[in-house]
Amino acid sequence: MEIKIFDVDCGFCALIVADNNHAALIDCGYNERTGFRPSNYIMNSNLLVLEHLIISNLSDDNLADLPYLMGKDFQSQFPTKFLIKNPSFHANNLPEIGIRNNARTGRINLLSLISDCDQAKIIHHRIGNISFTFFFNNYPDFLDYNNLSLVTFVDYFDISIIFPGNLTHKGWYSLLGNSSFREHLRRVNFFVASNHGQESGYLPKIFDYCKPDLVIISNNWNQPIKPEIKNKYIRHAKGFKIVNENQKLLTTSEHGNITISKPPGNKLQISMSESILIKDCFQNVNSVSREL
Repeated sequence: MEIKIFDVDCGFCALIVADNNHAALIDCGYNERTGFRPSNYIMNSNLLVLEHLIISNLSDDNLADLPYLMGKDFQSQFPTKFLIKNPSFHANNLPEIGIRNNARTGRINLLSLISDCDQAKIIHHRIGNISFTFFFNNYPDFLDYNNLSLVTFVDYFDISIIFPGNLTHKGWYSLLGNSSFREHLRRVNFFVASNHGQESGYLPKIFDYCKPDLVIISNNWNQPIKPEIKNKYIRHAKGFKIVNENQKLLTTSEHGNITISKPPGNKLQISMSESILIKDCFQNVNSVSREL
């Protein structure tokens, strides 16, 4: 089993791969610097089936690769079995929601066309030994994309990870009123920070229930996180040993792609690819050194 959180510049993107090489994709952001797109990555992978396409947030960046994923070339090789989104979205209200949130019409219109199939209304599902559980606030109780984020819990034996989309304070408070949501939080040992680690997504009350080993933030290289917010997350984390060092916080802008893997019969491992920004810095330093 493998969970890969990609280093993207636009939106968010994570791939969950089961032991049988069936997979789920959460959002479809991309990286302008590297040319990464999830559709290309999957097309060039050894995956067998894309079971789920999970839409956590309707922002243009999070839906960036949707036209490619829904295109004939991709669907001919990886027909998407389940499109999963906030069930309170449907073809009749998606255009209105898009207008309220100043969205580009193209991707929202595409999502509207494919949104009302039975596949779009799945709330719980499994891929092999991986279970997926979804929570959400309803439209029109909330009107903004962020607080209508679809929250995904992924569980695999002793791994429990939360992908909260872009929830902000009001959205978190609303979901914390759900006892089942609180119970799922108590099991989480890997916490993906909401809203790319921005202050609006941080709510201390979450950690009355959630005591993660590690916090992971997906943020692009030009989207800095305030040091005080980093420190707050660090104080909530127990720590996880990675290459003989106890880590409490990882960010994609600093560490590149972040992979949580547990092959059958083996221990849980976390690996990171070096961020392209860090590589560029080293290349610049080496260039200067050679010139000197």
